[in-house]
Amino acid sequence: MSIVTVSYNFSQFRVKVTPSMVLNDVLSQSLQHFRLLQENGGGKWGLTHNEKPVELDLPWRLMNLPTGVKLELKPLIDDGGDKIIKIRIQAPDYSSKVESVSVNANLKSFLQQLAQNANWPIQDPSAKLQYFTKTIPISELNDQTLKSLGIVESLSIRLILPAQGVTPTTSASTTTVAPEAQPPTRPQEDTEGGHESRKTHQLHQVSAYIPSEKTIASQLNTEEEDADPELTVAHARRYQQMVLRQTGGLGGPMVPRRIKEQQEAAAAKRKLVQECVVRVRFPDRTHIEVAFKNDDTMSTIYQIISSSLSNEQLQFKLYQSHPHVELPPSNQRLVEDLQFGSKTLLLFESNGKGPFLKSSILNSAKDLADAEDVKLDRSDKINGNDQAGQRDTKPTQSEPKKSTPGKYPKWLKLSKKESIY
Repeated sequence: MSIVTVSYNFSQFRVKVTPSMVLNDVLSQSLQHFRLLQENGGGKWGLTHNEKPVELDLPWRLMNLPTGVKLELKPLIDDGGDKIIKIRIQAPDYSSKVESVSVNANLKSFLQQLAQNANWPIQDPSAKLQYFTKTIPISELNDQTLKSLGIVESLSIRLILPAQGVTPTTSASTTTVAPEAQPPTRPQEDTEGGHESRKTHQLHQVSAYIPSEKTIASQLNTEEEDADPELTVAHARRYQQMVLRQTGGLGGPMVPRRIKEQQEAAAAKRKLVQECVVRVRFPDRTHIEVAFKNDDTMSTIYQIISSSLSNEQLQFKLYQSHPHVELPPSNQRLVEDLQFGSKTLLLFESNGKGPFLKSSILNSAKDLADAEDVKLDRSDKINGNDQAGQRDTKPTQSEPKKSTPGKYPKWLKLSKKESIY
């Protein structure tokens, strides 16, 4: 709670004010204290600060006056209604004007004349006048004057006007907005209008992949596993980017995990999958890849796989990779009922022994390292590590050895299952 000191004829009176209290109440208490209600007849009184009158109808929290401020109680001098003040009229998307006007002039007539010269749509029913913290429709001004609204000093008022049929002074075509930086995305994942624009596959055509003799991990890491390169500044920056990407620091303020998951789930629902590419992994590490329509069923998948087996009468089951849930043959649709994405991995389980696929399919099989998604992942990883190694180009004497591009310490690898919070 603040205290306001009111001075009058070398006497002082202290009044406690609350944030919602207006100075008009302070004026009333001061007049009662100094016994000025009977004096001066019908004269009017006001409060001044630094020889300037203060507004009496604004709450204390909006006055922007310091705590313990000293105000002077003075009688108001009637100027006969001839006081001329300057008013600055601001209208969004329009030019501003500064006019001199009498405090007793009809405000509505003044605004209408000004709008006629400036071509402002002031006759629109949604046009409003805003001053201080008050907003009044212009159609309700009628016989109001500046003095009746408590405006007796020069100030700025604001007009809220519609932008229909009027060309703003600041055209949007002259304003250049810098496009927001977007992270690089894979061309296969670009979307338009919520539909995926991926490379289309021939539906229900079986493509086989066999495991390579050399693992993909060993192809990426040509050095020995025990070789631990020295940490560089580029590695630290890369680690920082990985953390920021998972915590949301690169895309705006940090958000809780629960809200982030809800946003991702909502975005996934809006994203319409037109084609489901299903890859089936067999116990002998061979794979087949088949494209299905989004409204195909699990029974269709079982039929395609059965026709690809060397023993078409073999009993088998299909499971999700994670969580490990059986998907029996049924009329459930892939996308709407089973929530399949554009790419889905299924596990083939059976009591039989391999090889499971027909020889005609195995003869045309490709190496698993030649699959499109594996190539893309390898290129992303190699390019990313090469860029991280090239950032730190400044040589230092304290570094006994250089780290190989594409290699970074084992402890620097951030697991996908590692929690940030």
